[in-house]
Amino acid sequence: DAKYPYTDDGRRFWSPDTPFVDPWVAIPAMAAVTERLFFHTSVIKLPIRSPLLVAKTVGSAAALSGDRVGLGVGLSWIPQEFEWCGTSYADRGPRSDEMIEILRKLLAGPGMVEYHGRYYDFDRLEMSPAPGRPVPIYVGGHGAPGLRRAARLGDGWISANKPEAELAATISRLEALR
Repeated sequence: DAKYPYTDDGRRFWSPDTPFVDPWVAIPAMAAVTERLFFHTSVIKLPIRSPLLVAKTVGSAAALSGDRVGLGVGLSWIPQEFEWCGTSYADRGPRSDEMIEILRKLLAGPGMVEYHGRYYDFDRLEMSPAPGRPVPIYVGGHGAPGLRRAARLGDGWISANKPEAELAATISRLEALR
């Protein structure tokens, strides 16, 4: 019942029965039958997931595709998703920042990684298979915190469905932040 924040009336621009196949199932399937296409998600709702599981999934897809993947991340605006997934809605921003830091380390390629942060803490580990080159991370969001996150932590920014004039203003704000 959460309103969609990227339309004036709060309604989604897709029908309720639109199938959303998990991108990390679809991408390896498509990569298996192509040779040059690069695949990336729009945004996966990062803070309702485990950073280690996201890294394992994305790293596996990178290895299976010949490093033809990018990761798009966002926070989610739906409080119920956090409740249903057993995660906190209130601190989703700073947790996502830590997750992006963790993903950068784990998706940079082979090597041992450890992390000791406020929200996540793990000792030395190595993901295998590891990407052959760093996986780019694109950050979504239109609000000030999302744009700051994209400028500070992202390899690029992902927009929601917005009119061109609004995109131009948002891109200008993003460029100023970068």
